[in-house]
Amino acid sequence: MELPADFHPERFSRRGEFTAWLLTALAFGGWAVILWRGGQASLPYAFLSLFVLLAALAISLTNWMDRRTTLHLDADGVLFENGLRRVRLGWQEIQQVQVYPSRLGRQVRVYGKQTFFSFRTLGEVSLRGEVRSRMGFAEGERILSHILEHSGLQRVETRRADDGRIFVPPEMEYYARK
Repeated sequence: MELPADFHPERFSRRGEFTAWLLTALAFGGWAVILWRGGQASLPYAFLSLFVLLAALAISLTNWMDRRTTLHLDADGVLFENGLRRVRLGWQEIQQVQVYPSRLGRQVRVYGKQTFFSFRTLGEVSLRGEVRSRMGFAEGERILSHILEHSGLQRVETRRADDGRIFVPPEMEYYARK
């Protein structure tokens, strides 16, 4: 991999966001019509309207963060930004990496002493065998390999608590300094 390199996650379709805001407008529009006609909206209708509003806000925030997410690798380390967080870790500052399997790409968490960031490797959403959408970093596996190689972390097969119990799930990959 040639350094420095900037990576951005795949852009998720904004159709879901549009649908959520349309449902929010319909819910609150219905509420306005009920009030205009002198009625009173039921408590379940109010909860439904609030739920749809919160879902639309959450989807919009997620899309906004995805559009601003950048993972920058250079000779000194890694910089992760997503609009809300900015994490800079030098290669020797990276203490551990945890990798969790998922149906939508692997979830990677990179930890320093006092901060961390996470990203997802490429995942595809399929319907009836047809890929509908992609999410995560298309180069996610290469990014993970590069981080592990340059940070000098080694895979730890098991971790044990003081009483001898294993507390790393077997499906999780865990990397740390030896």
